[in-house]
Amino acid sequence: MVAVLLETFPELSLRKDFFLSAGMLEGLNRINQIGAQRAQEALARLLGQEEPVKIETISILPLTLLAQRLRQTQEEYLGCHIRIFGELQAELYCYLKADDARLLVHAVLRPSLLRRTNKSVELAALAEVTNVLANSYWVALHGHVPLDWRTSLPALVARVERVFALASRIGHYDHLVFQADLLLARLGIHLYFCLIPGADCLHRLLGYLEPDRLRPLVRS
Repeated sequence: MVAVLLETFPELSLRKDFFLSAGMLEGLNRINQIGAQRAQEALARLLGQEEPVKIETISILPLTLLAQRLRQTQEEYLGCHIRIFGELQAELYCYLKADDARLLVHAVLRPSLLRRTNKSVELAALAEVTNVLANSYWVALHGHVPLDWRTSLPALVARVERVFALASRIGHYDHLVFQADLLLARLGIHLYFCLIPGADCLHRLLGYLEPDRLRPLVRS
């Protein structure tokens, strides 16, 4: 089981009504492990060879803190955004550094395409890759948590760090983020899955993470 990091600013604490039981941590781990497994299977199909995927960390932290960290790296981040609606509202992002995104796209594209690649081809390929990877995490989440919830069509996001910075200014400090940092071992790329539940949906999501409320994942 991967340790779950609860992070916040030194001078502040996580929201007072926030509570995580051992069962919730187990459920969170289970969903992320299945998501990583699904991502590995999707990458194998895209790359035509196995790409080991390892969960480096699972974190729960304020969106404000995540936005600050991304800004401090002075890197650009690209990825995919899916809006979740229904019995639970949330935002789901799959993102990675821009340089890593190009490396991943070049690993996916056939040599014949690489010889005539341009920015539009790279962006189209990146959209397809991140859509597939984001969906792998969504399948794990939706498959385990027995709620009536659906998603919007995936959308490519060119500057994820700016989106998070803007959202953190508009929202409240205690808007919490569930983030998994996955390492694609052979390529040396870090891929991030980020789930941002609506502020009024947090406790509902946490309650469904208890092992006795999770349903077995039916493979599609």
